[in-house]
Amino acid sequence: MKQEFVKQRNVNQFKLIPGVVGLTALAFLNILEPVDAASFTCGSGTHWMDTCPSGSYDFFNSVTINVNFGINPNNQPDFTTTLLGTSRVFLGNPIDAVVGDPLLGDVGRMDGHLDVIQTEISKLTVTGPTLLRDAVNVRAGDGIPDLQPTPFDSILPYESLYSAGAILERQDNSALADSFFYIFFEVQNTFEGTLRNRYPITLRGTMPILGFPPSRIDYVSTDVTSLFTAGSDGSFWTGDETEVARFVPDDSGRAVILTFTPVPEPSGIASVVTGLAIIFGLRRKKLAKKP
Repeated sequence: MKQEFVKQRNVNQFKLIPGVVGLTALAFLNILEPVDAASFTCGSGTHWMDTCPSGSYDFFNSVTINVNFGINPNNQPDFTTTLLGTSRVFLGNPIDAVVGDPLLGDVGRMDGHLDVIQTEISKLTVTGPTLLRDAVNVRAGDGIPDLQPTPFDSILPYESLYSAGAILERQDNSALADSFFYIFFEVQNTFEGTLRNRYPITLRGTMPILGFPPSRIDYVSTDVTSLFTAGSDGSFWTGDETEVARFVPDDSGRAVILTFTPVPEPSGIASVVTGLAIIFGLRRKKLAKKP
């Protein structure tokens, strides 16, 4: 009877191994972060932005939102939720400065130094439960990495979810750079339907970056941001929108928190999964030898 019990226990453990490997790999990938300069596509060091190449980068994301639907007074959050998903961020080439951009305004100064890089969230999708719905989706980006809204529009509010920002070298330390995004969110599957913000949410990096892609960084908005329904015609920004909710700051002053963590290279993912499989495979052999 004892031997039969041990055999059954070992069989059950073997059945769990593939699931454990998968779950452990996923958990590991969620915390995996570059830790040295070799992880950067560009950086680190003084004036690292000067030669930073243009390109697109994939990230894991979490978005924490504090929403007021008018239940609590004084713009206090009615609920807070964190949604998870992915994004793609496009970097332009280093430039001297941004001047008169309809969304970004002026960034940097014309001094002959390539110390500004424009950025764009070409696609962001996150999802998660709230107290009011099983799953709420939030998305941003117009899907085309070209540093301009698509369809093109030079006047706010944009028809698209074009969301852009910039990286700016710090004048006091050329090895560091500040970064920000101006984001248009679309919140789907709410009781009020699909919601959007009319004007961009300003999210600023909570720390300077040493290179790109950063290992992990939070972008935070501290503003009250109105959210609107599309109105009776089903189209946004045609004049019949209705404000139904707001992103509002919590007790710590944060209304929206957007976190970026780089997606590991495929070779890195394969190494992690292979290593875990070997570890659990050795464990399986040891269990199999036991009486």
